[in-house]
Amino acid sequence: MPPYAGQDYPPRNRLADTHVAKLVVAALIAGLLVPAALLASAASAQTTEDVEVRDQLIANQEALLNVYRCQFNIDTQVVPGGCTNGAPTLPAVEPVPFGSNPTPQDIATRDNLVEAQEALLNVYRCQFNIDTQIVPGGCQNGEQPTPLSTEEAPESTGS
Repeated sequence: MPPYAGQDYPPRNRLADTHVAKLVVAALIAGLLVPAALLASAASAQTTEDVEVRDQLIANQEALLNVYRCQFNIDTQVVPGGCTNGAPTLPAVEPVPFGSNPTPQDIATRDNLVEAQEALLNVYRCQFNIDTQIVPGGCQNGEQPTPLSTEEAPESTGS
């Protein structure tokens, strides 16, 4: 009978095999979880950037609305600090960095505000015949476009 009859050839240390198996399983799990964690982190960072880009757009549009308000003396009561010589008295406000994990609702809320601001900008553009070339659909006979109500506004897709 061969020296290792009935046994694996060559003989193995079962304890070592168990440790190796555990290490292989741990490595596989780590290999699957680490990339998933990195992807989740990257997606979160991208979404945070999306929120911050929207916040900057909102601040820029609000600043332009305030310039129009002061320049054309309309709705000046909503301009922070009021108007001086046809211009906003205070400088435009910069948005604060977004400091949490954004949700789809955070994006949708900002998208709705951007749309509302853009609609009001277009009303002012048509009403005062300024920058009318950038009004979607143009101004009809010098009349202002009708802003969408929240019921009529297209829903955000969140993509």
